[in-house]
Amino acid sequence: MAWYVVYRGKEPGVYATWPICHAQVSGFANCCYKSFATKEEAVASYLEYRGCEDDAMDAKVFVKPPCSASGNQSSPKIPWLLAIALVQSFLLMVLVFFIAKHCCRCL
Repeated sequence: MAWYVVYRGKEPGVYATWPICHAQVSGFANCCYKSFATKEEAVASYLEYRGCEDDAMDAKVFVKPPCSASGNQSSPKIPWLLAIALVQSFLLMVLVFFIAKHCCRCL
């Protein structure tokens, strides 16, 4: 099993699976990440990068647990859906006023 270190990404840290690591670096400009064969190597690399080489530090703090399947991943889409709904409502109102203005002359 590979371990992944995200040095520069949405949330830097040590990740146990590729999908979670990929989610942290995808779309992030100048992202930096690397895979390691063992958890110990990954944590040591991350601690060295952060400048925390003290052995007294608890390395588990930097390991990000896998997200649950029921995680709230749809929340970033809500502002886009709201914007789309507002634009559609505006265009519908413009269309209704245009039709009302031009069809009243025909009656």
